[in-house]
Amino acid sequence: MWDVELIHNSEEFYTDPKIFNLHRFDGQESNTLQDDHWFAFGAGPRACPAVRWAFIAMKIFITQLVKNYKIIKTDKTPKMGE
Repeated sequence: MWDVELIHNSEEFYTDPKIFNLHRFDGQESNTLQDDHWFAFGAGPRACPAVRWAFIAMKIFITQLVKNYKIIKTDKTPKMGE
């Protein structure tokens, strides 16, 4: 057993882990769509079988948001890396 939240928020593995960074995983994808320290869908033979479906569903959801809503920047919009 391992503590997924502890790993995902560890400065040993990620720079500024508590700050949202859209590009944190760029270039680190493998054929499982996970890097060496990201375990959102588990790992090994008991990993979530729907991992690819989940990523496709998220892409469709985001596409629909962008398509159907106007996204505007406000004074409270966080800047990248904050």
